[in-house]
Amino acid sequence: MRPLYTFGPGPENYADTTSITVTPTNLFASIKALPDSLALDQLGLSFQINVIGYYPDNSTAKITHGRTGTLYTTQSGTSNVISVGADGLVQAQEAGTDAVIITNTGQSTSVSVEVILSNNPPILSHIGNQTVVEGQQLHLNVTANDSDGDPLSMNALLNNGDPLSTIGAMFIEWTHKRKNSHYISMIR
Repeated sequence: MRPLYTFGPGPENYADTTSITVTPTNLFASIKALPDSLALDQLGLSFQINVIGYYPDNSTAKITHGRTGTLYTTQSGTSNVISVGADGLVQAQEAGTDAVIITNTGQSTSVSVEVILSNNPPILSHIGNQTVVEGQQLHLNVTANDSDGDPLSMNALLNNGDPLSTIGAMFIEWTHKRKNSHYISMIR
């Protein structure tokens, strides 16, 4: 049964062609999230998702905040890769992929999120100044650590072009043939 709505003192205020549309303020035909995907590259980095509700008559309303009935959850059901607040604020927690599921009045949409952490440079252990007598060999044991867990491959260069041999990835051998100071540069 269709409800009867009465407006004004009577029908004499309206022409035969008058049309009145009453749209419930809490029912959306669809919802859309902006953006529809995210890529975050730093731990703790946050991004605001904006949600628009589309009524059946194509009018819209911003419904980002939880006060509007919008709910946010992660597809994984955890906050391992991302966390999401009641206001649609997504925050990177660790590398990986997940999605934010957004619902309001029976409608839902999602935002895919990928967290790709920046590649941090390896840290070379301090070697310090080394002294070698002309004609003798200098042996350096070089160690490095990569916080991202990437495999390391190192090469060494001498600033004056003298021959320099690397034995394995972490040991350098060089025979000093001239008096002067020379510098060894580690190239990752």
